[in-house]
Amino acid sequence: MADAPHPGDLVQVRTRHWLVEERVGPRSAGEQTLVRLVGVDDDNSERQLAVLWERELDARIVRHAAFDRLGERGFDAPELFAGHLASCLDLGAIQLCSELGQRETSRSPSEGSCE
Repeated sequence: MADAPHPGDLVQVRTRHWLVEERVGPRSAGEQTLVRLVGVDDDNSERQLAVLWERELDARIVRHAAFDRLGERGFDAPELFAGHLASCLDLGAIQLCSELGQRETSRSPSEGSCE
């Protein structure tokens, strides 16, 4: 098996993707490497798992070309990203208000609204 991953590596263990939080190397020959992980899959987000790396059957470090190139060209300026995020949040609020308005057409104006 390949070397154990390091903190910050993306790995696949037990058919799920995890982020390595900690690696505790063996103290002597014959011992395994303890790797502490946190889930990154949508339905497994933030779940924690500790494994002995050498004992896992399908454990591997994920090295996708796109993941390795993340940030290669830099990132948007914080002001630009903040503007984009604000517009997305505003759009989400508009959509939510629209959905609420369709469901609650009998509400009176005094009960509050999204306007």
